[in-house]
Amino acid sequence: MAERQIWTDIIEAYDELREEEATRSRRDVQDQRQDRQNDPRSQLVGEEYYDEDITPIIIDGDLSWEGLGTSIKIEGEFPRRESEVDSPLAESKTVFEDRSILDSCAWYKSHHYSPQKHWGIHIKEGCWVDTASRFWKDCPSTIATSDDAVRAAFFYFFCHEFFHYLTDNGISVLGIATHNLNLYADYDRKVYWPTYSSPGAIEEALANRYLYGRGKLCHLPQGYLYNDLIRDPPGYRDFAKYIGPSFWVGRRELMSQVFYLRPKPSSITMPSMKMKPIEQILEVLSTKSYSRGHRVPIWLHKAKTKKAVRIITPFK
Repeated sequence: MAERQIWTDIIEAYDELREEEATRSRRDVQDQRQDRQNDPRSQLVGEEYYDEDITPIIIDGDLSWEGLGTSIKIEGEFPRRESEVDSPLAESKTVFEDRSILDSCAWYKSHHYSPQKHWGIHIKEGCWVDTASRFWKDCPSTIATSDDAVRAAFFYFFCHEFFHYLTDNGISVLGIATHNLNLYADYDRKVYWPTYSSPGAIEEALANRYLYGRGKLCHLPQGYLYNDLIRDPPGYRDFAKYIGPSFWVGRRELMSQVFYLRPKPSSITMPSMKMKPIEQILEVLSTKSYSRGHRVPIWLHKAKTKKAVRIITPFK
């Protein structure tokens, strides 16, 4: 029997709500589905990336350092390192620094938007290899081989995007409980985009905080990862506010943004707008949960230009 996926239950619950709404409003369910707009977060990467050479990445078994090695293979090797000493300052950082709104290396596409075909986590092969090359150069103490570098870069992207998936689930559960089919889209429109790349971008800050807490999984020295992420754009770099036990505070802030659909819900300016203790709706799961009901689809966008290292068999 195939393993049941949590997101399958969520998607089916939304389909049932649409059918109920269609019955009440006498509208066709298909019409309601067509009402769902295209994912506005595609602006981060450009619509063309949904149509280019895209391939599913199939992870066999547990999503672990060892398990990933059996699912993802590479062709080629990175050049000999100039130094065997770790770089403490991530001086060669290129991934998120000065990121344009039309350029991103990895992103999450919600199933709330049409088309649903390629919902899930997306990674560009070119960025993946470039990031692996950076880790190969900067972290010789933990990255021994080119394969190690590629795995480290995968988890670097995956952990950040997996938090976006968990956020989607949390918002979806709240939407099901309140019969609000448009909650995720409303949050995107009223909160996510107005605060994007600013100190109010709590979802991005927490996604980086989730990544930072999984430095061992990425095989990246903690100090290196901190210095790497702290140089991100505003919002992203604010992960440092949520290190340690304050992580739950950030989750409460995020889910209060969702609940009130306001970037800055505050009981000071509006006494009725008290932070709601609903952060538990947003499950902060171990990446091991990927193999236990949270096998979110992962998509690889093949590089158009040849790289020194190619990811050749990340799928079956």
